[in-house]
Amino acid sequence: MYFIKKIFLTGAGVETSAVDFKPGLNIIYGPSETGKSYVTKCIRYLYGKDSAGIDATFGFDTIHMVLDVDGKNLTLARKLDSKKVTVSGDVPGIENGEYNTTGSKKLLGDIWLYLMGIKESQKIIVRKDYKAERFNYSSLYHMFLLDESKIDKEESVYMPSQYTKWPKTKAAILYLMTGDNFLQGHDPEDTAKAKEKRKAVEQFINRRIAQLSTKKHDLEDKYEGETPAQLNEKISEILISIESAEKEMDAAIGRSKEIAEVVVSLDDQIAEGRALQDRYKALRSHYRADVRRLTFIAEGDISESKVKHPDSCPFCGGEMEAKKKESYVEPAKAEVEKLVPKISDLQDTQDEIKKQLADMVSQREQLMSEKADIDKMVKAEMEPRISNLQKRLVEYTRAIEFYKEQEVLTEMQDEMSKELERIEEDDKTQSTFDVDAHYTSEMMSRWRDIMDSILKECNYDRYDKCWFDKSKFDVVINGHEKNTFGEGYRAFVNVVMILALQQYLNEYGTYHPDVLVFDSPILSLKERKERASEGMQASLFRYFVSNKNVNQTIVVENDLPDIDYSGANMIHFTQDEDGDGRYGFLSGVK
Repeated sequence: MYFIKKIFLTGAGVETSAVDFKPGLNIIYGPSETGKSYVTKCIRYLYGKDSAGIDATFGFDTIHMVLDVDGKNLTLARKLDSKKVTVSGDVPGIENGEYNTTGSKKLLGDIWLYLMGIKESQKIIVRKDYKAERFNYSSLYHMFLLDESKIDKEESVYMPSQYTKWPKTKAAILYLMTGDNFLQGHDPEDTAKAKEKRKAVEQFINRRIAQLSTKKHDLEDKYEGETPAQLNEKISEILISIESAEKEMDAAIGRSKEIAEVVVSLDDQIAEGRALQDRYKALRSHYRADVRRLTFIAEGDISESKVKHPDSCPFCGGEMEAKKKESYVEPAKAEVEKLVPKISDLQDTQDEIKKQLADMVSQREQLMSEKADIDKMVKAEMEPRISNLQKRLVEYTRAIEFYKEQEVLTEMQDEMSKELERIEEDDKTQSTFDVDAHYTSEMMSRWRDIMDSILKECNYDRYDKCWFDKSKFDVVINGHEKNTFGEGYRAFVNVVMILALQQYLNEYGTYHPDVLVFDSPILSLKERKERASEGMQASLFRYFVSNKNVNQTIVVENDLPDIDYSGANMIHFTQDEDGDGRYGFLSGVK
């Protein structure tokens, strides 16, 4: 945000004349011939006006303005009858040095546009044929500084006196409102770029269509001219075949797993049977060894019984008593008789186990053979068959995608052709720029509502309603055009129109100035019959006071309505040489 902090004039041999301002409302008032209007002339001169309107014989040769820009000082200094302005300060984005009021480089107006937020040079449309010129502040400042010569203007206060400049000024206001210069697609450079872009897009589409056409012929040869419908039918068949093949393979793999589980169980049983068989074999061998031992004992006992023992001692010849010996034959026989059945039973059991083992081994071999056949079938037949089906599915799917892509790109080409036709048609129908048409009904309704609100708040006499005439770019009140009003009412309405534009820009616009200047808004020097009513005058100044914190407003007037001016910076020029207060603006000038 920015505001004017000070205006002062300097010259060789003269006392510096200065007036200090504050943010918000500043009112300079007092009798005529005190130099009040020189203040507005100084501001207008540093906005870029050709002439300052200050008599060189006063001794002043340079006008200075100090701005506060977000708390930083920016000073503008311009000598009388010079087209150069010296700029100094520490405001980011604004280069110190000399600026020009005319020309094309380092323009003073660019600083004011920068302060409004327009950081880069812009073009706006100045004619119906889309001719564009550089957007400069000179198209705007007459709307935000109303001096006493323009304040009661009969024509639109927004528009310059030359009617030929109206389109440029309307486009300038439109740019402040929307941030759009409406040159997109109409600037010669943009048009050339757009044509090149369209040409590049056309070439790309045509190349792509040619590539797809080649692919299409290749696929048609590969699929023997099969249509997308036929391909979709084949895809459905393949999906069914894949599903069936996968079910078969799942069943085969399931059976293989089943066999593996059975084989594992058989292996456990076979191992258990063989272990049992070994235990029975060892027991049978033990029983046989017992039989042999008992037989040996019995046979030994029998053999011993056949040996004849001597009746007398071979040494002394004395009679020897025959000793009776217990026989082991019967006990051994009894034990053998017990072991024989056991050996027989063990043999039967061994034979049964052997048979069971043989059956299980045979079953295992059969199962393993079956599993090997299944695994071989899965690997050698089922998996290749499914893989082949999946490959065919991918090929058919790619073919379908290709046809779809070709259809899409063909549609894109058709749409692009239609778009090019539409662009060509638009080029014909939009060969002229109608700036009024870009002021939409929503924008005009908002603008009118703001004017309506201000007119009511300022107690416009016998006010009923207003609307905006776009053709004249002026307000119509109660059905009467402004040029039918007296000077005082015209001045009043013109001030309201500027206030309404400023409020619109503040609320809905993209860019807006932070300073408004009004010189003689109620024309207090005019005859009473030409002035706005006292109620309207007082209400207008109450409006200034109540809205003092919105922007900086500088008001110059002779006689002020009797209201409360609390919060306003009151600057009084008394024209009193001997009394208190300040005589006028320019020191030594009376």
